[in-house]
Amino acid sequence: MLANTTEPLSPGAENVGSSLHHAVIVEGAALYRDIRECRAQWTEALNGNNGRSEGTAGRHSPGHSKRLSSPLHAYYPFLFHTLFQDVPVETVRELARADRFSTGHLLSYDRILDQGLSIDTTQLFLAQLEHMQSLKRLYSFFPAGHAFWDYFYDCYSETWKSVREERLCHAYRLGAFSIARFCALARGKTALLRPFSMALAFLSDRTEDLPRLSASLDQHHIALVLIDDLEDWQQDYRNCNFTYLLTRLIRKAGLTEQILSG
Repeated sequence: MLANTTEPLSPGAENVGSSLHHAVIVEGAALYRDIRECRAQWTEALNGNNGRSEGTAGRHSPGHSKRLSSPLHAYYPFLFHTLFQDVPVETVRELARADRFSTGHLLSYDRILDQGLSIDTTQLFLAQLEHMQSLKRLYSFFPAGHAFWDYFYDCYSETWKSVREERLCHAYRLGAFSIARFCALARGKTALLRPFSMALAFLSDRTEDLPRLSASLDQHHIALVLIDDLEDWQQDYRNCNFTYLLTRLIRKAGLTEQILSG
């Protein structure tokens, strides 16, 4: 995936790329199905027999033919594996599972912050279980004191500092919001999604590749944040969460004074 795109493809390269893309999708879908099943079992254990909850609603009964799609996060370590083929595929699968568990944990808190949801103790407990499962898998590859954990802590700190900064500066406050500031906050908020793919560089002892790999992943995450803000603009407006896109729209429409005056 990091090949020079200006070089012509060799004969048959299109088929190779297509096969790789298909394999990645299959791996990601299988992984996501496993994670959903695991989360459903946790939810049932917590709720007892009080009926099917949101966590179990996604299960497919025998004979159900609906195709289960998977989020992009389920693919990331598989996509970067082409550069680190010395890492066993099963290791990549475990990193992808850790990635998906951590993403679930992070998104649970993101939903609470963005949507102002009342505290659901079951969902919070599930989020903590996901976080523990993620860390458990990472510790199986990187013992305490490994350089990977310094990188992980930096990403962890960057994420929550950026979340806090955005809430302080742009929640209930309609002010200047440049594209440069948005990109910096978007990179920061998604920093905790980096370590699981970047773990491949640590396992291969090629940490010199981290800057360019992180930069490519950051650009992708910035685009995802933009898409998310576009989809959620009505909810953000109701909650006075003035994202970059919403701020730009309000200013372009000349509604700043009207919004500020209530």
